[in-house]
Amino acid sequence: MADKDLFGNDVPEPRDKSLKDEDEETQLEAMRTWFHENFQDPVEETPYDGREGGYQYLYGGPYDPKDELEAHFSDTVPEELIEKLADELSDQAIEWEGRARPEDFDDDYLVGTIERPSEHVKRFRASIASIRKLIETQVEQNEEQFFRRMLFASVITALETYLSDRFVSSITNNPAALRKFVETFPRFKKEGIKLSHIFKKSDGLQSEIKTMLLTEIAWHRLIFVGKMFTSTFGVDFREPQDQARLLQAVEVRHDIVHRGGKTKDGLEHAIAPDQIENLIVEADHLVSWIDCQNDKFNTNDPTVK
Repeated sequence: MADKDLFGNDVPEPRDKSLKDEDEETQLEAMRTWFHENFQDPVEETPYDGREGGYQYLYGGPYDPKDELEAHFSDTVPEELIEKLADELSDQAIEWEGRARPEDFDDDYLVGTIERPSEHVKRFRASIASIRKLIETQVEQNEEQFFRRMLFASVITALETYLSDRFVSSITNNPAALRKFVETFPRFKKEGIKLSHIFKKSDGLQSEIKTMLLTEIAWHRLIFVGKMFTSTFGVDFREPQDQARLLQAVEVRHDIVHRGGKTKDGLEHAIAPDQIENLIVEADHLVSWIDCQNDKFNTNDPTVK
């Protein structure tokens, strides 16, 4: 049975022979799309337990990008293109986890884990308060940088949690916002749907979108997420130049999580306590900026900006 996309259409098999006739850019994009639909960077969702050997893969893994790409595209795409994309993906994460599917989740459970809108800022600031206390914790000198890097990354995680919870809870039971999201989200703008599938797809659309938002969006991609907030709710998200420090911090967080605290050039990030505090201030500024526009999240008028 063929896989289905969000709107019920058949997804072409990855071994589609027509891909042989496409140009390199199209072949790369087709492989990249397929890979991200089936695999996720474990740092995004996967539980980590150092005592149990690291990441606890819930949906299969670890998977090697080159192995998976070769298994699905070796008959249709040149080896050098497969290696090119595999190198790109391995630079992001050496090992990947299988991606969760909507049927893997109990939707009521997922939504139940999200705080009510009035609690989002409280939850964020409670996390920040814990991080601030931990900054003062004395640790062995040889463990100091590891400890500080984890605190630095935790600030970004707290921000991601706020953005995710705020968005998902605000789209839930809000038909106007749901409609705006579907109309403006890049993936859905490209999708087609058969007339015979409209009512069936409509009945389960909110549940499918909530699951996608909870399992697929990388909420630290601030520019992309900002466009989602603006397009769906009309929220005035901060311009990239106004959150340059946050964007840079996200890059540092990537190095901490994926490269053991080192840049691509092998230089080690030395995190000082005041860098963590400065990041907290920047993150709090963005949260406050979004939350002060609370009225925009509550409207049911799709024309309101």
